[in-house]
Amino acid sequence: MRRFHVLRSDGALLSGAPAFIELWSRAPRLKWLEKVAGWPRVVGSLDRLYSGFLFVRPALSRFLRRFER
Repeated sequence: MRRFHVLRSDGALLSGAPAFIELWSRAPRLKWLEKVAGWPRVVGSLDRLYSGFLFVRPALSRFLRRFER
């Protein structure tokens, strides 16, 4: 659960933003996200944002667990 991964049918393993983009390309309602992510510099920016999210995710999970009851 440290990072999102996708294994493509051709054997390529994708991680982080490229993995999300691959997932979006397969979902008809999310295909537009794949097109937006194809803009110059967007993949790198998404990957940096995702890495930042992974840094705060443990604390966010602990905080949200308080409201599960």
